[in-house]
Amino acid sequence: MNSNLLYIRQRSNSTKKLIAKLLNVSVYTYIGYETGRLLIPNEILIMFAKVYNIPTSDLFCREKDISNATTNKLSFLSNISEAEREKQLIKNLTGSSHSNISYHEINQLKNKIISSISYKEVP
Repeated sequence: MNSNLLYIRQRSNSTKKLIAKLLNVSVYTYIGYETGRLLIPNEILIMFAKVYNIPTSDLFCREKDISNATTNKLSFLSNISEAEREKQLIKNLTGSSHSNISYHEINQLKNKIISSISYKEVP
């Protein structure tokens, strides 16, 4: 599976450390997702899309096929300060305008996403 995590993060001028924090994973784990060394769990993909407020389909298409709306959001993010970018990404993830988010809050969001994913049993 190839994803656009690296492209999206770099295009938005976000750091690995910030995105790892917002996904509640270590930087080492996040780098593994970007490089394809680690399989990305579904809940992480959903959270990543929420962080950037983009459709999950933009995570898997060719870079040139990423939607204009996503490209515009990434351009906007790349042109604001690091503090404002973090605040915007937290707002995208939580829906509220907190300037900070705790490990516990992120874990609650992750668990909510996990419980909403329906897995089909293999016969």
